[in-house]
Amino acid sequence: MVRYYLRTGRVARAESRALESADAYSVRGLKVYAHFLEARRCEAEAEQVYNAIEKRYDQTEPLGTFMVRKALRTSDAVLQQQGWQMLRKVFPKGGERLPGTACTAPRRTVRPSPTSAEEPRPST
Repeated sequence: MVRYYLRTGRVARAESRALESADAYSVRGLKVYAHFLEARRCEAEAEQVYNAIEKRYDQTEPLGTFMVRKALRTSDAVLQQQGWQMLRKVFPKGGERLPGTACTAPRRTVRPSPTSAEEPRPST
């Protein structure tokens, strides 16, 4: 919901929902709030929330992904390396590039079948 509200320009509503999520102090709620802060370009505050997740729940993935995203935006190789180091449990080989053939378009067009609402009803 928070991303939807941000996309549609309802920033106050997005902030309200993000704060409600963070109030639970769950990993998911804190991540929602941190993503909101990131989207609003409040990186220092978002980093504090990601650090809180790491300290309270011993989960390095949210902070690591934040660091990699920030490093890619700012071309900071050292920060990117630190982020990948935090993601070692999930990505033991670090970040890898996809081969160009990994994302090809489908060879044929798939057409959806009609739903029951579109099918004509048999007459009785």
